[in-house]
Amino acid sequence: FDSTFKEGTGRPVANDDNHGTACAGMACASGLKDGASGTAPESFLMPIRLRSGLGSMSEANAFAWAAQHGADVISCSWGPTDGDWWDPSHPLHNKQTLLPDSTRMAMEFAMKEGRGGKGCVILFAAGNGNEATANDGYVSHPGVIAVAACNDTGKRSVYSDFGEQVWVAFPSGDFA
Repeated sequence: FDSTFKEGTGRPVANDDNHGTACAGMACASGLKDGASGTAPESFLMPIRLRSGLGSMSEANAFAWAAQHGADVISCSWGPTDGDWWDPSHPLHNKQTLLPDSTRMAMEFAMKEGRGGKGCVILFAAGNGNEATANDGYVSHPGVIAVAACNDTGKRSVYSDFGEQVWVAFPSGDFA
């Protein structure tokens, strides 16, 4: 489902549509010859393409559509623009981004009404700016599972956002 253009599938169209596809592979890849697989290799993927900005009605509609079409887990790899992770004085590090009412209401609908009234699980990427998750209304919304990044030694990746809103960290890259 293409939530922005309301036509076509959720498959990538533009050259820069690969981020969500890579995230979906980490979650749902069913295994390669060498044995690599995603976190939930027997799951089914429901691709939703979202090319609209934060707070758009397309964003809200994507949550409602997913809940109404049988999603169990809604994994979101977008959010407010991060500051430069290497620059502690970057002005975006302290910018507060509120969760728009339309998106909040749609998320709450999905968390309550999805999965036949059991509620969908909603995950959000914590962010890549080496900044506090408390400033991000998406990842700090009650009921959202904020996912941070850690390196191959189990420590927080240098760019990963941090804070009490983080529920879990998964291996990713690191630049340190």
